[in-house]
Amino acid sequence: MIAVTYKIILKEPLLATSLNGDPNSSVSYDAIPGSMIRGLAAARMVNIGAMSDEVRGKLFDGRTRFLNAYPADAHWRRGLPAPLSWTKEKDRLSASGKIQDQASMRPTFRTPTGVGKTFMWLIEDEDETMTALRNPERHISIHTLRRREAGRPTKSEGAVYRYDALAANECFVGAILVPDEAAGEALKKLLPAGAYRLGGSATAGYGRVHLQDVVVNTDWHEYPDDALPLPKGRTFSVLLLSNVILRDELGSNHSHLEKALDAQVELIKAFKSTEPVGGFNRTWGLPLPQDIAVSAGSLFVLRAQEDIPRYRVERWLERGVGERTVEGFGRIAVDWPVEAELIQVAATTVRGHSNVLTLTESARELAERMVTRRRRNELDIALVKAINNSVIRHAPSNSQLSRIRIIARSALQEHDLSRIGTLMKREIENQDGEKIDNPDAMKNNSLKKFEAARVAVGGGAKQLSQWLIELADNPTRVWDYLGGDHRVSLGTITAQSWMAEEYAVRLIDGVFDKAIKRTKGGG
Repeated sequence: MIAVTYKIILKEPLLATSLNGDPNSSVSYDAIPGSMIRGLAAARMVNIGAMSDEVRGKLFDGRTRFLNAYPADAHWRRGLPAPLSWTKEKDRLSASGKIQDQASMRPTFRTPTGVGKTFMWLIEDEDETMTALRNPERHISIHTLRRREAGRPTKSEGAVYRYDALAANECFVGAILVPDEAAGEALKKLLPAGAYRLGGSATAGYGRVHLQDVVVNTDWHEYPDDALPLPKGRTFSVLLLSNVILRDELGSNHSHLEKALDAQVELIKAFKSTEPVGGFNRTWGLPLPQDIAVSAGSLFVLRAQEDIPRYRVERWLERGVGERTVEGFGRIAVDWPVEAELIQVAATTVRGHSNVLTLTESARELAERMVTRRRRNELDIALVKAINNSVIRHAPSNSQLSRIRIIARSALQEHDLSRIGTLMKREIENQDGEKIDNPDAMKNNSLKKFEAARVAVGGGAKQLSQWLIELADNPTRVWDYLGGDHRVSLGTITAQSWMAEEYAVRLIDGVFDKAIKRTKGGG
């Protein structure tokens, strides 16, 4: 399979809300749903607006599948759901010990119980197979509904609700299955490494993530084993690697996997659970219809009633089963894992694996906040000075300036300032390098006013439209107007590098705001 793999580090708690929990609470999934990554790619595609219809079709015609991003271990390996058939001794409290699979054997434990962990990593050894198990860390916080006018909770509007989110600094690995390498390269350009916002409550300190190591892998496998043919009479297992939505001929949800496979199979035994799933469509502004899904980690033991060729098994693994497979649902593994007995070892994480840093995680975060705050103070002083010394001659109307301010703020949230420059360009280059008319440019009369205006920010004047294009295409040009980038360091700790986009937008906003107030004041 051809896949685009990536890594995600949570800089803030992430709220990928599931349908679990009380009415006054929001409980996040243990993973980042594929639908969330798909929504991010769609939003980026709309904002960029420079992709051909052919590429758009490849990414959103149902052949591209956005798999869930699962927690990573110390070696950045993607975890997979632990089978519900795994058991351990109930009295064992340590992170190491024996695990037995009920699907392959009768447990010998005195009081067997489930392993109680969501994700697993198999470790192959010469003599035995070991597994590491863990759940992602959570961040639980209590919030109070505040009345907007009063700025505080009131008796009539003071409901208390709880957020159970994925904790900051958790690391995840995800994959996006694509039909060919061209689609993979297009998707890689669509989602460059950098900071993004995911999930709910983005304005309340949730959802800031860092995407990195986006790679096109032409020989990617979701789990180590290869697909093999299943002869008639062969007993095999199917492990659900994600939630699966199954529906019968009458449209009702069910949990019988053997009915969803395009083969004649007989169910021997099953270890399964179900859960409600939903979603939210930002375009509609409405939640998606709720369904009952078979939970990830459910395991089915089946017997083939006919010869099942290898290509059909490969199709199960590539396309998945059930509904909403483009959003990461329906992923399965056939005859994996095969060990009836394993040894559990302590799980490791990316943070625990790093031994290069001399600072603790909390100390590093404090140092980053200190240098970032100091740099902000210096940049804010320089920004105010640059705005006070700015002037726009023959400025466009206040409504046109306000429109650019709104677009600039929106572009900053999406980390895509190219939207500003696109409005000011009469021509753009197509894929063949030819100049064509820009369909997203401002109307001719409005664009002429920006081209006729001149802006001076602490120096010589230049065309207003060209000034906006320069800042949009290269936000680091803002340091020329602020007397340098004012970089601050504390030992090996430096301030974050994404500030250029923010201060470029703030400079545009401040210069335009001054021009609007000057026009209103009659000066």
